Amino acid sequence: MLGSDVHVNQSFLKALPTRDAILPMLSVIGLAKRYGVRVSKLVEALPKRFTFSDRIQNFHKEQSEALFNKKLVSDRDLIKALLPVAGSVTEINNLDGLRVTFSTSDIIHIRLSGNAPELRCYVESNSYDKARRICHEALSRVLDLHL
Repeated sequence: MLGSDVHVNQSFLKALPTRDAILPMLSVIGLAKRYGVRVSKLVEALPKRFTFSDRIQNFHKEQSEALFNKKLVSDRDLIKALLPVAGSVTEINNLDGLRVTFSTSDIIHIRLSGNAPELRCYVESNSYDKARRICHEALSRVLDLHL
C-alpha cells in the first residue's frame, strides 16, 4: 500500500506499491487523532503544492519502450531532452516509468498507462501554472521525438 518501507511506533511496514492506496489517507487521519487536531489543520501546515496531469492518447507500449530506450547513457539524457530548463535533478525513480524530482522541488512522473494505450504525465509544483507548463512541455517534446 506504500511505495517505500515505513517505520512507525517501533513497527515496520514493508513496501507494497499500488496506485490507489488508502493507507496514506488513513495515516493522515491517524496523525490528526494523535495530535488532537482536525485534518484541515495538518493540511494548513503543509507547503502549498499544485498538480497537473495530461496524457498522449494512442501511445502504445512499443512507443513507450522506444521513448525510455532513448536514454542513450542515462535517465538524465532523457530528462534533458524532455525538460532542458527544468533545473538540477535531485532524485530519479524508475519504479513505474520515470519519476524525477528537481532541486526546485518540482516533480514529474511520466509512465505508460496500465489500462489504456496512453502515455501519462503527472506534475507537482508550487503553482498550478508551472505544473501545467511543465506537463505540456514534456508531452510536446515526447511528440517531437517522433516515436
